[in-house]
Amino acid sequence: MQQFRGEVEAALASYGQALALYRAIGDRLGEANVLAALSCLRIDDDPPESRRLLEQALALRRAINDRYSEGADLGNYGIALMQRGRGGEALPFLERARDLFASLELTHLVEYTERLIAAAKG
Repeated sequence: MQQFRGEVEAALASYGQALALYRAIGDRLGEANVLAALSCLRIDDDPPESRRLLEQALALRRAINDRYSEGADLGNYGIALMQRGRGGEALPFLERARDLFASLELTHLVEYTERLIAAAKG
């Protein structure tokens, strides 16, 4: 909730605590969820770190064979970029999401992501 109220520093601290906990107990799904959230939180103030966090989340998703969430993380990251007027940057993330959803035969998500790609292209 903190990140949605603009309390970025408090959100970073909370996510940091959650990340430490998930790592301590070996919960890779929880760790991936926090990393994905952190990637969107850092999207404006530190884009390279934001992408690094996203790639860590995606690597964990692949390690636990959570391909749906890998696609969702990519799509959500692309949407976050689009909301900031960065459609060109969003395209590779949206295209990766579309390709993952297609490999899972999730046609409704492929179609939705295709609409996002078209919007990102302007």
